[in-house]
Amino acid sequence: MKFKEWLLNEAKAFSTSEIKDLADKIKVDISKFDIQAIKDGMSVEQEHMQSKKLDVIQGDESKILKIALAHLEEDKNYYKKLKKIEL
Repeated sequence: MKFKEWLLNEAKAFSTSEIKDLADKIKVDISKFDIQAIKDGMSVEQEHMQSKKLDVIQGDESKILKIALAHLEEDKNYYKKLKKIEL
């Protein structure tokens, strides 16, 4: 399955409240990040669960948030740029 197809059909869409709850749970301040960028990032980073053999997330949604935030920390437009390349 192509990435775009997987992203549109299989990736979970996280709500703002789910993201805030996860951030509180792992004690991470997300206030300096755009919430839509975090949502986009969390959708994309679920790709790390696609391969059972190489699943680095192992059902832990806080890991998805951490990966997304790490990318956004490097570049606040990371997922906008990725969208142009991948989609």
